[in-house]
Amino acid sequence: MDRKTVYRFRNGSHMYGLATPKSDVDYMEVFLPTPEDVLGLKAVDIVDASTKSSGAGRRNTADDVDDARYTLQSYLQLLLANNPNILETLFTPTDVMVVCDPVMMPLLEHPERVVCKRSYKSFGGYAKSQEHKLTEKRARFTELVNTTNFLEKSFAKEIADPKAAMSADLADLLNRSLRHYRGAKQHDESFHVGLPMKVIYEKMKEERDTYGWRVKTDTFESLGYDTKFACHLVRLYFEAEELLETGRISFPFMGKTRDTIMKVKLGGMKLDELMKLVESLRVRVDTAYAATTLPEEPDREYLNTYLVSTMLEYFQKPKVY
Repeated sequence: MDRKTVYRFRNGSHMYGLATPKSDVDYMEVFLPTPEDVLGLKAVDIVDASTKSSGAGRRNTADDVDDARYTLQSYLQLLLANNPNILETLFTPTDVMVVCDPVMMPLLEHPERVVCKRSYKSFGGYAKSQEHKLTEKRARFTELVNTTNFLEKSFAKEIADPKAAMSADLADLLNRSLRHYRGAKQHDESFHVGLPMKVIYEKMKEERDTYGWRVKTDTFESLGYDTKFACHLVRLYFEAEELLETGRISFPFMGKTRDTIMKVKLGGMKLDELMKLVESLRVRVDTAYAATTLPEEPDREYLNTYLVSTMLEYFQKPKVY
């Protein structure tokens, strides 16, 4: 028995109506797994068929294809959590659909079985993570650049000597300068007396160089922030507001909503203007949540029955030779 694709579509900017000539192509797929996928030693939940590895060290281009494929079970589990990236796929426009099997109709025709008040926290939480990236990534990168430059200028001899150890004064200076350094983890301080200067510098320099491709964009240099994260942030708040008010999301974006998101995406807002917009959208979402009539939770009983009956029927189908 082969895996059966029941839902496949272009998502991301093409689904939102926000694609530009530089946009990559994103696909998402839902499939019915084989009995081996479910019962075997190597259980399958998600298959990544993208053309570029996430560790490739560069941003996607128009030639790249992101292709995430979910079993029906994993798809439903994410829907139950009102995961923003998954929940919005209940409202995919027909012009970006590649496959839409009748198996999906109980979900696509009845999103009210899934959409609930959980979306307020899930969309809001994801929006805050984008806002965090918007500011944190710049701060972290700037600290790494300034600190490695300082070490190269003031401690050139020490960072070239494998035996040179860090002094108490330098450790204190680095701990105060690198507040966003990855090495901190759960500790208050990343640096202490006796650490090898050469190893620390090389690690810091590697982190700076490999991290730079994530943040050094045209808009980062000119505006002080990356429009990719800003676009996601604004889009999520618009989606959350409509979802809380109507139980649906309208794709592609149209009118003033699309104009606003595209202005952000194309670098048409200064940072202070962007943050004022974000704050106003956050207030609008809070207001929508206070007035929403969405249920507290999704209809778990129905969705569980739907999943079990769908999978049993698929597994019991005779093989075609």
